[in-house]
Amino acid sequence: MRRDKRVTVCKRSANGLYYVTAGTNGYISAVIEQSVDLGSHMMFIAAVEDMEVLSDVPSVTYAYYQSDIKPKPEKVIQ
Repeated sequence: MRRDKRVTVCKRSANGLYYVTAGTNGYISAVIEQSVDLGSHMMFIAAVEDMEVLSDVPSVTYAYYQSDIKPKPEKVIQ
């Protein structure tokens, strides 16, 4: 399948950052103000600078992925 190079899949936000528009229902741009080491992962505290809803299509949640997208294991015949 050839991709049309004229199709734009990114745009620039008001604060100058690029964001992907293809398959995206929104974005949030923030500046990290603090990071906290929680041992197994980091928590970032940030101030939101820009955001936009791009589509009303709901995001895929973990529960939806598990129930409707993830391939089901094949039954083992004994």
